[in-house]
Amino acid sequence: MEFTIVLKSPKYRHFKMQTTLKLIRVPIPENGLHLLIKAKIGRRFYFLILDTGASESVLDKNLPANLFSSIEINDDAQTYGIQSENIKTEIGVVKTFALGALKLKNQPFHLVDLSQINELYGNFIDYRISGLIGSDFLNQFQATISYKTGKLILRKF
Repeated sequence: MEFTIVLKSPKYRHFKMQTTLKLIRVPIPENGLHLLIKAKIGRRFYFLILDTGASESVLDKNLPANLFSSIEINDDAQTYGIQSENIKTEIGVVKTFALGALKLKNQPFHLVDLSQINELYGNFIDYRISGLIGSDFLNQFQATISYKTGKLILRKF
């Protein structure tokens, strides 16, 4: 099964770069499944959840401060959880962020405390979750997620 987020427009037929990433499948109790990807932030690798239901991409506010060129407290910056609760967030600009061959500088992310997610995931995985890649990022890079091959394809136009 493939799930593709693609805007239908002639200008999206040609792209400058494409990268393919291996997805890490994480079985969740009661027949669930979450997908993780490995991202390089600064000089280290971190694990992020691929979350097509999240409108905004977020990173854990507990990541080392030296990964960010700036962190802004913005009263207008907010995100919403699955239960529609309003969560105040900060905006952090990551100096360097890479997913495979896709290398970005000064990439903004919402910053939230992911301690509860890590407590929950700690029961069934050995990875520490450092963020979520949401629909904003997936749409920006015209993502294709293939459950059949276990790959994520990102394109830069």
